Amino acid sequence: MAIDLRLTGTVPALTTPSAILDDARSALTAAGFRVLPADPAAGDTLVAVGPSLSSTRQDPLLGAGTLRLTITPPEVALVADLRGTWGLTLFARMFPVLLMLGLYAWWKSGAPMSKPPRKPTQSEDDVLRMLVLLIPVGVASSWWIRWRTRDALQRFLHRLLNERQG
Repeated sequence: MAIDLRLTGTVPALTTPSAILDDARSALTAAGFRVLPADPAAGDTLVAVGPSLSSTRQDPLLGAGTLRLTITPPEVALVADLRGTWGLTLFARMFPVLLMLGLYAWWKSGAPMSKPPRKPTQSEDDVLRMLVLLIPVGVASSWWIRWRTRDALQRFLHRLLNERQG
C-alpha cells in the first residue's frame, strides 16, 4: 500500500477501541467501502477498500483506495492511499488537452471553413495558445480532487474521535 496520507488522533477518555472501530466500520460501509475481515494478529485494526471516485459529486472520502485505521491506545492512526482519485485526476488533467487537440483536428479538417477566417494569421497559434492556457486548469483540478479527499479523511477521523466526547 502506497502511503499518501497519515493522520493521528487521541482516543477519547472512556472509549473502547472496539467502539471506535465499530463506528468506523458502519460509516465506511455506508459510504460504499468494502471492509476486509479483521486479522486477529493485527490487534485493533480496520482495513477498508474504497470503490474509487468517479465524479466530483460523490463523497470525496471515496478517493481513498485503501484505508487502514489502527488503534494503539492512546493513539489512533489513519493511513490511506489516494489511489481512488487516480482515474478522476487523470481525466481532469487529460480532458483539456484532448478537447483542444480534437478541436484542432476538426478545424484542420476544414469543417468550420464555410466562411473564410477573418484574419488569415489566426491559425494554429490561437489553438496552441488555448491549449497552453487550459493545461493549468487540468492540473489545478486534479490537485483540488486530491485535496478534497485528504480533507474528507481528516474530517472523518475528527468526527470518529469527537463523536464520543460528550
